[in-house]
Amino acid sequence: MWSAAAWAFISLTFSRASVLFNAQTGLCNRIFLTWGACIPLTILMPPGPIPIVASAVVLLVLMPRDPVEKIAYFIGVFPAVADFYAFNMPFPGMNYLIKLSYFKVAILVILLPIAISNVMSKRQPNPQINWNLVDSCVIFFAVYVALMTLREASFTATLRVVVDQFIVIVVPYLAISRTLTTKDAVDRALWGFLFMAVLTAWATAFSFLIQREFYTIHDTPGFTFRHGLLRVSTTMNTASVCSAAVCGFVIAQYFRKQSLMPRLQVWILYLVFIAALLGTANRGGQLQLGLALMAIFGLKTLGVGFRRLLLIGGALALLIIWPMIDWVAIDPTFAYRADLISASMLQFADHPFFGQVNFSANHYFDHLGQSFSRFGVREERFIDVVNWYLQVLLEYGLVGLLSFALPLLITVSWLYRQCSSSEVGSDEKLLFRYFVALFGAFVVVMATTSGISLMPLMLIILLAIARALTTMGSPKLVGQDNRKAKSVGV
Repeated sequence: MWSAAAWAFISLTFSRASVLFNAQTGLCNRIFLTWGACIPLTILMPPGPIPIVASAVVLLVLMPRDPVEKIAYFIGVFPAVADFYAFNMPFPGMNYLIKLSYFKVAILVILLPIAISNVMSKRQPNPQINWNLVDSCVIFFAVYVALMTLREASFTATLRVVVDQFIVIVVPYLAISRTLTTKDAVDRALWGFLFMAVLTAWATAFSFLIQREFYTIHDTPGFTFRHGLLRVSTTMNTASVCSAAVCGFVIAQYFRKQSLMPRLQVWILYLVFIAALLGTANRGGQLQLGLALMAIFGLKTLGVGFRRLLLIGGALALLIIWPMIDWVAIDPTFAYRADLISASMLQFADHPFFGQVNFSANHYFDHLGQSFSRFGVREERFIDVVNWYLQVLLEYGLVGLLSFALPLLITVSWLYRQCSSSEVGSDEKLLFRYFVALFGAFVVVMATTSGISLMPLMLIILLAIARALTTMGSPKLVGQDNRKAKSVGV
């Protein structure tokens, strides 16, 4: 354990050195101090309530007072402790109310007071922050998930889902989307994201180098390998690490365009982020980086008409070429994906509109069940649905998929239109260009991974920032979006 802690501190030191020059030194120091304080609490101590409570004290001591700074700080520290560190929080009349993990504690300590303040405030700082269709879909999905759970589970289990949805979805969304009302505020949040991505990328690179997971030393049975090499997940899972690295890559480029970071420092970060992508052996993350870079290039150099033609042509070419490729011959793991889709279509035919939360119990998936052990406890019938949208469709049907995907499509479309608007200033347009590349690539790659680990929280953070960006775009386009929302009764 001591050697694992030593490697964690080594990666922390290299991380800090790689962002030595930045425009947010105070925020950077708070984030790195928090990660450093959490290392002995979580690596040198076994999972349980003591590390979580101690980490909460660290957050209370080190978090800033300004709401915008708090949000940037939260984004920088929410994966500082491995996501499996949790304990069942007791509650009168129940075995436990919720499985309380570090990132949930971070939400309650840092974001909950901001969310309550935003909801209770009688004056909104910006009239464009009024409730719209995206907000309605987010809240509806959180409530809908609880209602669908009630069909198949006990009241106690449903209550746990309600609390979970409130903490992971509602609180972060209301806190972030209502607080980041200026470009400067969004930039500070992105600084927090960059620092977090740098920390996880360096940890991934060192773990891959020594072929040992030092952040998850207490979860050795959970290790996975590909081609004989360790697939590093640090404090999250491989998909979350890759998404953080790609977002960090794009954000570093965005700050370099504003001359906020030295060129050499940015190139060092590029190499570290690429090393993290290789260390996870996650193909989705590599695809995500390619899509983000292509989007940045296209939005900068290609006209609107040519971009539209390229998108339509690319989609048609993909539809034609995809069935002609023998994916199983390329990689045997694609056979699992093909079987999963076939079984899912049969399941969907039985439960098209509202889905089935416990779909894995259906005989269609008997041949796909996997088993794994964690802390000596064997868990059976685990189905890895390697497509987030398919996962939502199976669990919550078409109604759930629509309320889940609609806010993503609306925000990506809105950001894309802002990139071409003549009413948007050059600084804001640069921000829109890079964020639509970052967020759009994330939304596409969600079709290659499951919504597990810290991926849902990362999605909510990005969606809330995208929603916040609507307060600084073209007034004409924002007005059109608000009228559309009102026309559907929002």
